[in-house]
Amino acid sequence: MTQQKQKKFNIPLCKPSFNASELTAVREVLDSGWVAHGPKNKEFESLLRDFFHVGEVILLNSCASALEAALVSSGITGEVIIPSFTMSATANAVVRAGATPVFCDVEWKTGNIDASLVEGLITKKTEAIMPVHFAGFPCDMDAIMSIAKKHGLRVIEDSAECIGGKWNGKFAGTFGDAGCFSFWATKNITTGEGGAILTNDHAFAERVRAFMSHGISRDTHERHTSSRSWERDSVMAGVNYRMGDIPAAIGVVQMKKLSDLNAKRKKHAEYLSASLKEFETKGMVELPQET
Repeated sequence: MTQQKQKKFNIPLCKPSFNASELTAVREVLDSGWVAHGPKNKEFESLLRDFFHVGEVILLNSCASALEAALVSSGITGEVIIPSFTMSATANAVVRAGATPVFCDVEWKTGNIDASLVEGLITKKTEAIMPVHFAGFPCDMDAIMSIAKKHGLRVIEDSAECIGGKWNGKFAGTFGDAGCFSFWATKNITTGEGGAILTNDHAFAERVRAFMSHGISRDTHERHTSSRSWERDSVMAGVNYRMGDIPAAIGVVQMKKLSDLNAKRKKHAEYLSASLKEFETKGMVELPQET
């Protein structure tokens, strides 16, 4: 009796949607001779500004860096309320900024921070709430913003997994003082490594730009294109969290695909939900509901 071979399924952790357009964009940067933080950053930032309808966008080398930069640039050193179910990068950013993470339990159905439990965790040391929009599901931002306003707290949204997601018709990442996004390989659009901060606070954005660039007030490309390129001021202690122009060029191409890529993900999710519906009816699984 011949034993039938089982078919092996290889489900990759991530499979970025790249084609010749990204390759052409990278070649253009290499041919330009400018591969550091520069004009492609500005172009990518402009696309993000237009998409989200915000005043300021700053590109960085990761969402983890963006979270840390947002906290440092906000002067937060006290307690920050974050969900107990999240990537370690969320808590790491709080610790690296010199603040203290306080963990809040999450909702069973969404995996998001349970807004009804947040207020009970607020103390005299609490300075911010950092909701994480898990797996494309936005948090209850109406409730979170109401709590933050009542207690005078800053809100920094970890939107690493929710680019293009909306809560009550408004983009996740645009409710709080800052929204932080990821362009890592598993995300809806990717630059390999990368992140961004969205905000409408110009003064805050300028602090972020200085902090992520060694604490220097003028970025390298700005000095390169000016008549007095040697002039720069060190205005604060800083780090190097900048995004180079090679990943930014990839981001420009990817950003133009975002709506289509999100639509495909939604279609796949609907197919999986429909296929698993009978198991939910039998009480074997509980499917997520669209927010």
